[in-house]
Amino acid sequence: MSQAMRPRQDRQVNAPPAPRRRDTLTAALLFLATAAFTLWQNTRVAVLWDISYLLDSSYRIRLGQVPFRDFPFAHAPLTFLLHAAIIRVFGRVYFPHILCAAVEAGAATILAWRILLNLLQQQKSTTNRAWLLATLLAAPLTVLGIYGIYPHPIYDSDCILSVLVALYLLQRAGESRFRNVIAGAACVIPLFFKQNIGLPFLLITVLAVAIIAVLRRLQHAGIAPQLWLIGGASVTFAAALLTIHATAGLHNYLYWTITFAAQRRLPGMGLILGVYHQTSLLWTIPAAIAGVVLLRSNPLRGKRWARPIAFVLLAAPFLWTIIALGLTDDRDDRGDQLLSLWPHVLILAAALALYDLRPRNLRASSTFNTLLPVILLATIHGAFLSQQLWGSTYAIWPLLMLLIAATLAQVPTVARPLAAIIVATFLLCGGLYASSHERLSY
Repeated sequence: MSQAMRPRQDRQVNAPPAPRRRDTLTAALLFLATAAFTLWQNTRVAVLWDISYLLDSSYRIRLGQVPFRDFPFAHAPLTFLLHAAIIRVFGRVYFPHILCAAVEAGAATILAWRILLNLLQQQKSTTNRAWLLATLLAAPLTVLGIYGIYPHPIYDSDCILSVLVALYLLQRAGESRFRNVIAGAACVIPLFFKQNIGLPFLLITVLAVAIIAVLRRLQHAGIAPQLWLIGGASVTFAAALLTIHATAGLHNYLYWTITFAAQRRLPGMGLILGVYHQTSLLWTIPAAIAGVVLLRSNPLRGKRWARPIAFVLLAAPFLWTIIALGLTDDRDDRGDQLLSLWPHVLILAAALALYDLRPRNLRASSTFNTLLPVILLATIHGAFLSQQLWGSTYAIWPLLMLLIAATLAQVPTVARPLAAIIVATFLLCGGLYASSHERLSY
């Protein structure tokens, strides 16, 4: 090798790889755009009762009062403890609380993007286009992030951030003992931000890990990582209960956060299923199923006309949502049209997840990402226990985008154009929905 070539090779080895620079820039742009939108929203609206309730409760905690013991309190405590700490550091100043929400919003979008990237990279069908698809699907979260619609600090949004942290750690746990313990501990944290989101998430995640352990055991593979993860969750949960018992009293905590909260908020099964009673599903679901069949049926998918027709059938519900913008000036109708996509995506994702989880498809090599759609579906429906579909979606759009990514992985031949239509729908319709404050009309 000549001397002239060596410096050039040294520069190539020492230079940071292009994908790393690209990822850093993408993360920074997503963070800044999401945080900026949250701050902008806060200059345009102030939901005085909601924000004053959170700040008043946090200030009482800052003064030394213990919730559940010294005053009635139907909420999990972590959001209020966080803002009590902010009051302790900055005093009775409003802006640090809003800045905290903006930072959390940006962090949630980055986490969702990283989870999307990991999920799509592990799918053989989408590996080559994983970065593009993940970035596209994360883009709407700049306006539909955890604090994009309701921009003030609130426990629902904080809970979804903690869920995203747990999902990210679960994806990265691998075979490492330490990472699995930390991931297991992270799965417990959402429960102490919001009960109806955190509890279903914890239960279904532990069940998913147990299923993977059983599959590995049946194939004579080691299950130590799964045991460490469940151990981390168990120890953290026990430590949290002991802390509550030593401060507020476990009986007080269970009464106010479970018994009392369920009496006030828990809907009946009819109301829960009512989110699926909408006439648009009579055509959107058959169209989507027909599109999936065209793409996955061996006799049909080889036909030249199958792919374009399947794309139109799968994209039709999203295209109709865009078209509906021009058919009405009523913000309420526009909001309902956008939110009607939720049950459509949930039904389609559930059908594909159940089909993918047939016994012959499950094996010892099954990863956490294999069961991720089921975890997302359970967590989303846990959120619906609070205010059903129409009132509960304001903080959980990142979970919907993860679910959409898992669905796109099932139709790889049309994934990119379909993702473009979906992103355009959520950026346009979602941006109008968030900026119009339709959700805050109460």
